[in-house]
Amino acid sequence: ILGFLSAVPLMFAAAGAAPQWLEDGTVLISATVEISKPDQAFGKGGKALDALALETCGEKGKPRQVDEPRLNAMGRTPQGKMQVTLSAIYACDAE
Repeated sequence: ILGFLSAVPLMFAAAGAAPQWLEDGTVLISATVEISKPDQAFGKGGKALDALALETCGEKGKPRQVDEPRLNAMGRTPQGKMQVTLSAIYACDAE
């Protein structure tokens, strides 16, 4: 039961991970990824954030990270795999 409970916030984070456009024109991106070791959180999570930012910015321009990625949640899936959810704010710079 404890393993399941620790994964509950991650399931909700993944479900609500749609990009959120902010008033200043930047966008808050969140990504949930599976990792095998805790020290992979920012490397693998950062790559996922960058990929989502590229997709989200699309024709608006090249994504540029405005702040450092933040670790929002860390836990395990019901299958016992380690997961992390990170978020960061990006600007879409016109080229």
